[in-house]
Amino acid sequence: MHARPADRPDEVRLGCLRPELVRRRGLVWNTTRIQSAHVDVRFLAAAIRYYATRPEQQVAIGTDEGYRRLREAVI
Repeated sequence: MHARPADRPDEVRLGCLRPELVRRRGLVWNTTRIQSAHVDVRFLAAAIRYYATRPEQQVAIGTDEGYRRLREAVI
């Protein structure tokens, strides 16, 4: 997966190298964009890259420690 800024400042455009491996659950509005209101898109793109390349860190998503490690890694 790779992320890059989209056309609008509140979006990140996503790409996937192996789309046949993607599993979708729940509602799927747009498969190539995520709206990121109130989040810096550069931080969001970096966070997506961080977790895509470090799947073992995904269990810490939503925790204070996980957020601290994410900020140290991407800022």
